[in-house]
Amino acid sequence: MKTGVSAVAALTLTALAAATGMAASSAWPASPAGVRAEVRSVRDDASWIREAQLPDGAIEPVPDYGRILPYVASYAALGLARAAGELRDHADADAAWRWLTWYQAHQDAAGFVTDYLVAGGAAAGGPGQFSTETSAQAYDSTDAYAGMFLAAAGAAWQADPDQNRLKSLARGITKAVAAIEATQTADGLTWATPGYHKKLLMDNAEVYGGLRSAAMLATALGEPALATRATMDARRVASGVASLWNPRSGGFNWARAANGTNSAPSWTVLYPDAMENVWAIAYGLATPAQAASILSHLERMQPRWTEPDQSAPIDTDGDVSRQPVGYWPVGGWALTLTGRPDQALNAAATISAGAAAQQRIWPFTTADAGELIALRSGWPATAPWAAPPSAAGHFPALGLAAILLAALAAAGSLTVLTRRRHRAS
Repeated sequence: MKTGVSAVAALTLTALAAATGMAASSAWPASPAGVRAEVRSVRDDASWIREAQLPDGAIEPVPDYGRILPYVASYAALGLARAAGELRDHADADAAWRWLTWYQAHQDAAGFVTDYLVAGGAAAGGPGQFSTETSAQAYDSTDAYAGMFLAAAGAAWQADPDQNRLKSLARGITKAVAAIEATQTADGLTWATPGYHKKLLMDNAEVYGGLRSAAMLATALGEPALATRATMDARRVASGVASLWNPRSGGFNWARAANGTNSAPSWTVLYPDAMENVWAIAYGLATPAQAASILSHLERMQPRWTEPDQSAPIDTDGDVSRQPVGYWPVGGWALTLTGRPDQALNAAATISAGAAAQQRIWPFTTADAGELIALRSGWPATAPWAAPPSAAGHFPALGLAAILLAALAAAGSLTVLTRRRHRAS
């Protein structure tokens, strides 16, 4: 396993970065050929995401899809921000900020944002026709939508610390925190929506990442009260996730119902059971021992989880059937945070070779492309949630050992796994 980059390799990276205009980063592979390949992949994915961006900043799952899914778009924007940070391309940073502006403009009084239908028009770079966007009056979740908006905003700020643009988002950041709090319950966990009373591990992991990002953004805005509020909310989420740990199963219960009943993971089911557990690692909510247990079960019971052209058991509203594996790049984030950069790189190559990824068609989406960019840039080793918060007190996050592993992973070559969000309402 590679655990770092030699001084010679680091100099090579710096020289190549200067020649290509890319920010030097120890996340790239050590060989110049490897760096060129990674740079090309990041550029291609970022360009494709921008093709799916409408003139008003909205990002569709694929170009001309006819629908705006804010959850997917925020992952895409996070990837654009990471591309901007690595390649120093202002077009990527601008595209990320424009998505965040769109999201803020479409928040309702509670801070919620719905999916939107798009009629007519064309994506940015197209004929320039006008389009109309109409609310679908529905959302897949309210907690994860808000969490991913905040995470994308945090990534945009880290890559392009534009104080004026951040100030313009202050209202949206505050409302997104309020949207999360609207469904946060006494145990610290959040309902998926005000009307869908199920607490999902995946959603709460994204909520946690968003709240940690909100605390960072509030500090940058000079709003200590909001920073404290977001940090305390994040602590409550972390405590709630810790209560989901199931020693008998060796993983987290992936859901908690309104009556308090927990859904224990079945490692023979790829989604939601196994992959929701991987999300807990990727967002810093698993201890090193818990992460090792989860990945051990996943690798033993779902050895082909990185192969999108294969099929695996998927649970759709209680009905388990074999379905396409899909694309799960966030799984690679988990490998990064547990010090497995070589495994992540191998997984990325496999996933990128998937038919939909090659053809850039559904189910490969702009979210998957964004997650891939983020992983190749060393994410989430530098994410706001990769280290414990500054305030004192117990915090069931990665812990010092895993943080050190994350730092080592960031110094090695990184990559991606695949993912498709998939839950019936």
